[in-house]
Order: sequence, then structure tokens, then C-alpha cells
Amino acid sequence: MADTAIAVLATLDSKAAEARFACRTLIEAGAMPVLIDMSLRPHNVEGAAVSGGLMAEAGGTSWPAMAKLDRAQAAEAMVGGGIRILDDRYRDGKIAASSPSVVPTVPRWPAT
Repeated sequence: MADTAIAVLATLDSKAAEARFACRTLIEAGAMPVLIDMSLRPHNVEGAAVSGGLMAEAGGTSWPAMAKLDRAQAAEAMVGGGIRILDDRYRDGKIAASSPSVVPTVPRWPAT
């Protein structure tokens, strides 16, 4: 098994095929992909090491509740969950690096 774990963050509700391609490419290069679902809306696409539901919970909400949030609120929950999960995995030695400081705040999208 590969020694280097690389987090692949993707929105599986719309980019599942692309995420799987990225994971296959990493495996072929000798790395171990850790697929993390960053989708902003609940869906039934499987295959993530960290599901959208776990991300939502780590971000302070639930997977079903994500459907009721506006885009900015959902993004804020997923980014917060992602930072927590990546930091935890880094501290536990499950991924090689984590840099939440590169995303100090969640940008707000203009209201539509």
C-alpha cells in the first residue's frame, strides 16, 4: 500500500466521474487517495472515504439540513467540516499535510 495519502476534495453530486479519475491517477502514481465529498446538497452517490454527511456534521449541521441552507451557508458548513476533518486526519497521521490557514474565511457569494 502507498505511504502517501492525498486528500481529493470533490463534489460527488456533480463531479463523481472526475473524482474517480483523479483517484485512479493517484493510485497509478503510487499514492493513496482519500476521497472527500464536498457536495453542498444531499445525494446518493457513494464511494467517498469521507461522505458529505460526515462533512456536514463536522461543519455543525446535518446532511438532510444541507438541502435547506442557501449556497453560502452550505459552503460555510462544508469548508468548516473540511478543515476539521483534514486537521484531525493530519494529527492522526492519516494524511501528509493540512493547511487550513490558506482558507482563513469563507467568501460570501453574491445573493441571486
